[in-house]
Order: sequence, then structure tokens, then C-alpha cells
Amino acid sequence: PGSDTDDDELRRLLLEFVEPHADGWEAALAAAQHKAVVQFLTSCGRTNADAKRVASARLQSCSTTEARRAMWDTLGSEYCPPAPAPPDRSSAGKVLVISPGFGIMA
Repeated sequence: PGSDTDDDELRRLLLEFVEPHADGWEAALAAAQHKAVVQFLTSCGRTNADAKRVASARLQSCSTTEARRAMWDTLGSEYCPPAPAPPDRSSAGKVLVISPGFGIMA
């Protein structure tokens, strides 16, 4: 039962992206992919005009499925880089105390 709901939700979300196009399903899929890239870039802080420009440039170079996957991987690594490594906690128990009576004025 849970997977049917997930499938229905996924289908609804996909239909929001893929709208009918007068030139056929290939044009509809291309427009949906452009819309998805623009939405991703705007969620990462790009302006709408800049996101459209970048999306058009990136998608023009993608002629195969592998190229599109590589484009998404590149976008993900460029705009959503991995989190930095946590700081080294091996010295967590050490405290540096600076107060009058220590150092130069002692």
C-alpha cells in the first residue's frame, strides 16, 4: 500500500514537469529537463535569468543519456559540494587559558 502512494505521488510530480508540447514528446521531455535544471539552479541561489542561461548552455552539450547523467553529477558537485570533514576532536580535552599573570606580563 505504501509504494502505491509513493508511485502516485511520483507520477503527480512528474506530470507537473512534463507538460504536453505541440512538437511532440521529445520536445516535452526537453522542456521538462530544462525546467528541472532551472528549478535546481534557482534553489541554489542563482537568479532566474542566470539559471535559464546556464541550463540552456549545459543542456545543449548533452546529446546522450550518459551526458545528461554526467551533467547532473557535475551540477550536484558544483552547487551542492560535500560537507567538510568534521574537525579533529582528538584535542577536545585540552584548554588554553590566557589570563593576567601568564605570558609576557608575568
